[in-house]
Amino acid sequence: MRHWQRTIEMGNRCFINNELIDAREHYLHALALAQVLLERWHDAEEAVAAFAISHHNLGDLHLQLGQPEETVEYLCACHERLLRIGAGLRVNEDLRAAAVRHSRRTYVELLNFIGEHGTYPRTERLLRRQGNVELRPGLFATPQSMRYHLEKSACLIPCLSCRTATTPWNRISMR
Repeated sequence: MRHWQRTIEMGNRCFINNELIDAREHYLHALALAQVLLERWHDAEEAVAAFAISHHNLGDLHLQLGQPEETVEYLCACHERLLRIGAGLRVNEDLRAAAVRHSRRTYVELLNFIGEHGTYPRTERLLRRQGNVELRPGLFATPQSMRYHLEKSACLIPCLSCRTATTPWNRISMR
């Protein structure tokens, strides 16, 4: 997990310095690590958080590059995988519970994206499978401070009241 953390931090530094190609390489590497750790890491909460953060950082990077269609792919892929894990009968209970908790967050992020950038075919298909959702721009926009991102002095999953929660390995900030 430490290797994943260092990799995502390097990506964030590159992102902040507008070195977007290098940031993308670090984020892709972090995603590959997170995918391997997802069902193997002993701490399900950390593994699922790393998986979601990796996807969402790549999504934000593609928004910065003016590629919202790529952002949609990362947001939907993350949410769909968490839903599959959450519904899995042969999945460790801790992993299933963590996936369900994070899927609530990834769902909100999808709605936020739609609120800011409109719908795409993949978002429409995914959300229709989840039930009736009104999809119109501006409906679900939330502040940038509610986004997943790994940095040194921030929180992993913001709670509604204080917007902070710590993890054993670091904290997450919302960029």
